[in-house]
Amino acid sequence: MTAQIETFGHWLSRQTGRRWAVGDLARDFMTPNEWDVVDTDADKMKAGVRYVLRDLDCHPAIDEAYEAFDRAVIEWATNVSIGSE
Repeated sequence: MTAQIETFGHWLSRQTGRRWAVGDLARDFMTPNEWDVVDTDADKMKAGVRYVLRDLDCHPAIDEAYEAFDRAVIEWATNVSIGSE
């Protein structure tokens, strides 16, 4: 049986209660905006890293948002690697 790997979008959607940058990024990603590339919650849960980045690129994101994105990707990738072994 193959382990199910959690998508980055799903992982990020579970981070909305966190404080600081990753939590801010998660809340922004899950809040509907006119610039959303991925527009429904169900689609956001399926989103991969590149779709979240594309969503971030479509609005005037500040440098801190990109730094939070980089931290979130590293944390997600570490958890996926550990969880899939």
